[in-house]
Amino acid sequence: MTILSRFFDITLVLAQSRGLQALCAELFRQQCSFEEGKKQVEQYVKDKGGVISYVDGEMECIINDQSVTIFRPYPDTKHFYYEG
Repeated sequence: MTILSRFFDITLVLAQSRGLQALCAELFRQQCSFEEGKKQVEQYVKDKGGVISYVDGEMECIINDQSVTIFRPYPDTKHFYYEG
């Protein structure tokens, strides 16, 4: 494991402590792949007792008063995108 990958892991843990939107912002900042980012958000929401729904290819996540929508702006998009 490189120092850079450890740094990214630490920043993700810190983002998780700040909430759903902070986690998504960090995944976006790190240019995480769509599939990896989606997987991490799904697990985070499940762990926190949140709600996930799937509508028209988008994943809507809600934890308490925070909500985000995970989506692909174009079918060939490889990076993680969210709105919230």
